[in-house]
Amino acid sequence: MIKKLESIPIKYRWSGDGEISVEIEPNALAIRDRPPLAGKVDTRKSIFFEKPLDKKESCSFVIRMRCIASRHQPEPFISSMSIRRVDKLILRVAFPIDRHPSHVTYRLLDADGLETSHKALECSDHLTGEYRAEIKYPKPFYEHRIEWDEG
Repeated sequence: MIKKLESIPIKYRWSGDGEISVEIEPNALAIRDRPPLAGKVDTRKSIFFEKPLDKKESCSFVIRMRCIASRHQPEPFISSMSIRRVDKLILRVAFPIDRHPSHVTYRLLDADGLETSHKALECSDHLTGEYRAEIKYPKPFYEHRIEWDEG
């Protein structure tokens, strides 16, 4: 039985080619690599807390990923899923001014990948081309996704 939580696993997949940088705030937390799983393309990492968390303790953090495609463009979505209780999830995606999409949609997919809800997103900042979805108490084991059409 786990008495204290030392770290949480995260995974991501970048479907384009090019450079990926990952940062975490606050800086007191650390991101470390985890071994890859055979047959899986996801990048696996763990977030380690400054000190292990007791039951009913919480920790807030921001993971910032910057993905820059060099030749092959990525699939047109960003998504997140958690197996643990999360109070708030914010998904943000920004586009260069000359590559704004024609449609941006938030979709909620269940554990089987079936869509349970969706809604159109409006550009939240026209200067940066940012679209965002803020989800309070996202359902565990559900995928929260922002998709876009090429403009």
